[in-house]
Amino acid sequence: MIVGYARVSTPKQKLDRQIQNLKAAYPDIVIIAEVYTGSTDNRPKWNKLMRQCRAGIVKKLVFDEVSRFSRNAEEAIKEYKELYNLGIELEFLKEPHINSRIYREATERKIDIDTDTMDGETANLINTVIGGLNDYLMAIAEKQIFLAFDHAQKEREFLSRRTSEGLKQAKLM
Repeated sequence: MIVGYARVSTPKQKLDRQIQNLKAAYPDIVIIAEVYTGSTDNRPKWNKLMRQCRAGIVKKLVFDEVSRFSRNAEEAIKEYKELYNLGIELEFLKEPHINSRIYREATERKIDIDTDTMDGETANLINTVIGGLNDYLMAIAEKQIFLAFDHAQKEREFLSRRTSEGLKQAKLM
């Protein structure tokens, strides 16, 4: 089952744009829409969706943008990895560079050199270097994903600060 998750933080905000984008990408998508702040991981519909993922009901989760997944970078990368390890495909329409398909391709794209014709010490050295390079490539892929979530978290913090400052200014007038 392909599920689209749309979320806004307050009842005054509209889900329409997210839902339209999700349906444009996948006309038959099942939409889970929620009005709940992204600064907490205690979102009722999200929690139910996570249980369905763990039960193997959901095979693909689609988001309009990364900030709909989570706004806390540490928790987001943890959930991303958990879903990835469950075999759930994650797709972010506005940030395709962090889709789990890209991450999976990075994990499968390893440098491999045949060391059978080399002496033992040279083969060991080459395998150690290649192993380090493969680990480095994976770390870069994970860093890209973390940075996307980190950016969404900072965006929320900046928005909150600007709103607070605006309210203070309005009271002074």
